[in-house]
Amino acid sequence: MKNKVFVPGSLDIQTDALEWIIALESFSRFPVFFEKDLLTLKELAQKKKVKLVLEWDILMTECVLEERKKQFENVFSFFDAFRVQDLGALNFLVNKANVQQVQLILDHGNHNLFSLEHFAKVSSKIERLILSPQIPKEILKQYQDKLSCPIEILFLGHLPISYTPRKLLAKHFPVHKSDDVFKIQSKEGQKFVLNAVENQNGTFLIYDHLFTLEGEEQEVASWDKCFFRFDDRFKSLSDKKFSGLFKENKTAELFVHLKNSLIERKDEGTYLGEVVDIHKEHFIGIHLQNPKEVLRRQDLLCIKTPEGRIKELMVKDIKNFLLEKIEEGKHEGIVFIPYLSGVTVRSSVYLLEREKC
Repeated sequence: MKNKVFVPGSLDIQTDALEWIIALESFSRFPVFFEKDLLTLKELAQKKKVKLVLEWDILMTECVLEERKKQFENVFSFFDAFRVQDLGALNFLVNKANVQQVQLILDHGNHNLFSLEHFAKVSSKIERLILSPQIPKEILKQYQDKLSCPIEILFLGHLPISYTPRKLLAKHFPVHKSDDVFKIQSKEGQKFVLNAVENQNGTFLIYDHLFTLEGEEQEVASWDKCFFRFDDRFKSLSDKKFSGLFKENKTAELFVHLKNSLIERKDEGTYLGEVVDIHKEHFIGIHLQNPKEVLRRQDLLCIKTPEGRIKELMVKDIKNFLLEKIEEGKHEGIVFIPYLSGVTVRSSVYLLEREKC
């Protein structure tokens, strides 16, 4: 494939790409290499006659940006071009005399032609814009025809879908390596799985399936001003694939998978509320959410769990928030009933039968 660029996941680089995009510690969100690897990478690149590009895509406060500017002086001579996401870093690069080629990462925003063209003209050093693979196929084709500089999209690789600079996993996994991947699954019992990665740059959620444009080679063969990126990181994740080049933006469809139909309310008339707390062998806490109903002693309940289990329970005792026995619980109250094995948090509670006085 022409116009192929490659993000290596190790020093064992086997590819016919025109460029190697180097994920360097301190500059890349998902670093692979260290400064000590740069001489080896430079020699390999020269031997294979490929271009070395530094990936600089981390989020930076002012003090971090100043630190990275100093570090940049130690590494820039190893690279032929630089790709950057932070606008402060962009300003630094385009105003640096010995930097001639800059690639701007815009894959998390700026999906309209006006803003893209504005960035393309920020400096004559801008040689490429990296765009989101979620942009529909026909619009991508228009952009590569109309923009004054080439574009780039992901051809094969895993998609990060969420990022925070906070360390969200450290509390639960105080000892882990920066390349450890944690499987995250909803408490609602969905089989929909995401991968969480935490390193010095923060916490990331990564879609489990591999994004690919395989099968679309004929479609993109005529896209002369488009580069195609192959990202070899995250090899430990699933090798299941999903196809890109969408006819329309399908980002919102992801949220359909995050919604659990098992805990949707099926009958507002008999719905009582939701299980909000479980104390094994002791009690179940229920938040009563139906303004037209109450929960009484001797009520027969149907409890539907997020995992799809259905449980029945005769209410023998009801306690309030102070754990005092009461005869009934009312709307917006939190009540506690005897424990029942198999019931989980987020279960939906329904009135199945009420004893008649």
